[in-house]
Amino acid sequence: MIRYLGISQFATDLIFVWFMLSWLVTRHILFLFVIKSTVLDAPGLISFGWDAVAGHYVTKEMYFALSVLLLALQVDIPFNHLNSAEVRKFSRLCKSYGSG
Repeated sequence: MIRYLGISQFATDLIFVWFMLSWLVTRHILFLFVIKSTVLDAPGLISFGWDAVAGHYVTKEMYFALSVLLLALQVDIPFNHLNSAEVRKFSRLCKSYGSG
């Protein structure tokens, strides 16, 4: 979009590099600190329980589920490049592992 403003190609490339570097740092470094704080530090600061009168709705199960969802954002499972034969083979392998 910046290129449509008539800014030079070098400036647009520089802005793109800045964006990529900032994204890599925030997504892959700072986000790990958020996960560490959420998973390791937060349980000591949160009082778990279900109290509708006080408006406190944080249980250990809910905390665990939300932590798993947060961790899932960091995990990259590259299934997009698999073809359907590989997916079927993986599915059969999982089913045979589960039944054995």
